[in-house]
Amino acid sequence: MKIKLLLASLVIVIATLSNVHAQSKSDIYYNIGGGIGVEGNMGIPGINISNDLNYYLNKSLSLNPSLIFFQSTDFSERKTASNPYPELADKSTALLMNFAFQADLLNTNNGLDVGLAAGPSYHYGVDNYFRGYGNDEHNVLVSNGYQRISRSQIGLLTQLSFDWIGNQANRKQSIDLSVTGYDGYYGWHAMLTYKVGFLLKK
Repeated sequence: MKIKLLLASLVIVIATLSNVHAQSKSDIYYNIGGGIGVEGNMGIPGINISNDLNYYLNKSLSLNPSLIFFQSTDFSERKTASNPYPELADKSTALLMNFAFQADLLNTNNGLDVGLAAGPSYHYGVDNYFRGYGNDEHNVLVSNGYQRISRSQIGLLTQLSFDWIGNQANRKQSIDLSVTGYDGYYGWHAMLTYKVGFLLKK
């Protein structure tokens, strides 16, 4: 219900901005980059690879479809003589497909744009949670393995973006802070991403 209300509010904001900002701008940028993140459901750190499009409807409003790959990086510890049973880490792999609407909230004189985006997000992925250790029939400590959970869920993406044009007029750079929410939990993925954008159409 909360997600439906947020999306309905977003549609109203978009309609209002479309009427207020009449200046036409049809730029299309393709952005690619990467960064760090965390799977907040279990607190698993990771990295992300992101690519998206910015299709500007006018000077301040754009449609931003994106595809993000997230992979956990908290690998298991090395087995040593002093640590014969290292704890095995939880693992998470996810593909996020998003369709966000972005409104530029601030345009500075030095070319920095600050934008806020929100929209639906589809999360497809697999999590493997380490189940700890136990004793076998010979009273030897053994791993209990992993619990595997496949996920397919629809939720909400919110994103704060900082964009600026570089030395080349047909390139831009951006830093995005994004957070997703699924299954009633907001903060499932939190990511900080650096991207380079290429102007496809002006």
